[in-house]
Amino acid sequence: MQEAAAARTELAQEAAAARPEPAQEAAAARPEPVQEAAAARTELAQEAAAFIVRCCRKSVVRKGQEKCGRKL
Repeated sequence: MQEAAAARTELAQEAAAARPEPAQEAAAARPEPVQEAAAARTELAQEAAAFIVRCCRKSVVRKGQEKCGRKL
């Protein structure tokens, strides 16, 4: 009984070692334009974040808006 369980465990470990990781598999299957689009979205998000500043009351406002009596 224990021998059969050990054999099943060994087979499962070998099968797991032969399979690629799901994240690696997904990245390999993803075409280049999709990766480029994701990079462009990240860059746009970072640029948009640069236009957001915090007021003295720590509420989020965009540059040029008036908040707390001063223009940011």
